[in-house]
Amino acid sequence: MKIKVFLCIVIIMFNSVIWAQTNNENKNNYLVVYPIEALVGHLRIGFEKEFKPNKSFLLEGQYYLTDDRLENYLIPRKNYFGIALKSEMRFYDNNVKNKNRIFMGINLMIKRNENMRFDATNGYSNFVFSLNFKKGIECFINENFKLDLYYGVGIRYKTLGISPLIYFDEPKLANKLVYPNILLGLNLKFK
Repeated sequence: MKIKVFLCIVIIMFNSVIWAQTNNENKNNYLVVYPIEALVGHLRIGFEKEFKPNKSFLLEGQYYLTDDRLENYLIPRKNYFGIALKSEMRFYDNNVKNKNRIFMGINLMIKRNENMRFDATNGYSNFVFSLNFKKGIECFINENFKLDLYYGVGIRYKTLGISPLIYFDEPKLANKLVYPNILLGLNLKFK
């Protein structure tokens, strides 16, 4: 419980420091949406605030609801839903706003899941913490609309989850799982 509170405090403090450094000359704020995730039951929306021409902070909230019809059959769970809070610091390679720009980012995520087990009995809850490093390109469409394509790697920690070890009879739940995390996606940004 202490680590959850600590990570929430870190996100809030990081957020307040970024907003305190805002320069009035750079008021480029974007609403960020993730259309591909919406197709599988994930509602993710964010707000990106540029506080310097080549630096920005992105704060996102996510609600997701997935059932077994949308899941890959290799993942042994039925239904799950949850919420997530994500923050990201982005560094762009140049100051030119009206052209494509490469960016790198550091992303922190806190997520709470409610899962129904693979055998449709005994649901379980867990927390997920993730630290990721992203790289991508911000594609300039026009002054009010941009598209981000990105990929990344990181590390993920789960308080409770399905063991990644090979199982022969039925999947097993395990505590305190740590494993690699891979990111790949796109988002749309509106000014």
